[in-house]
Amino acid sequence: MGLKTSWLSREILGFSVFAGLATLYAALFWIPQIENLINIPIPVFLKSESLRLQLSVAVALSGIAGVICSVMVYDDCKKELWRGSITGLKFFGTTIVLGLSTIALASLGGVYFLKPEYATEVAKVYSANLAILIVIASFAKMAWEGAIFRHLKSKTYSMEKRSAMLMTNHLLTATRLRYLTGFVGGVLLPIFLYSMSQENTVGLQHLMNMLLVAGGIFVLTLVGELSERFLFFAAIVSKKMPGDV
Repeated sequence: MGLKTSWLSREILGFSVFAGLATLYAALFWIPQIENLINIPIPVFLKSESLRLQLSVAVALSGIAGVICSVMVYDDCKKELWRGSITGLKFFGTTIVLGLSTIALASLGGVYFLKPEYATEVAKVYSANLAILIVIASFAKMAWEGAIFRHLKSKTYSMEKRSAMLMTNHLLTATRLRYLTGFVGGVLLPIFLYSMSQENTVGLQHLMNMLLVAGGIFVLTLVGELSERFLFFAAIVSKKMPGDV
């Protein structure tokens, strides 16, 4: 209803389109099974690789558009620590970290349960590269987030200093959880996964161990990003006291 003026309305539309396109894209991979089940020929164009490619691009673009709308929702609040540059880096950083973690888990799970003959190839190339990217993305995001703590030594009582003080006092448990799970799940376990992927031949047991590590990466990075998002809301400060005009 408010697409012309409301970023929240645009966000809802963007993620609704994303969900619909993503569902359709996923369904295309089940066309042969659906065709056998209903015993009715399915149009050839639904089986084409070009349609899958076009839909994959549309899914990615609609997802990016949804995240941009989310960023603008908070930028519109005019809070200093929610401005677009800060919120954008946090939201897209989360997209990258959790996206990579999800792909690592899904790829290893798919190989283990469906295509175990490709275990060595996927582990040595795909999983290894994903592990490196997860380490880089997680470390960079946490380092950038942690830069706020340098304001604790500032002589001025800035928004950044007040937020950092909240994070190191009343919100210390959440802050510790964010960095502990982020470091273990986003740095240590991916390094371990990379080491495991360097085996000359990856058997089913070794693949299962890699899958368990990938599961740990996913769970811990998810908890870390949820903790960061909690701090995003809980550690926000305003220039005025409540009730001030």
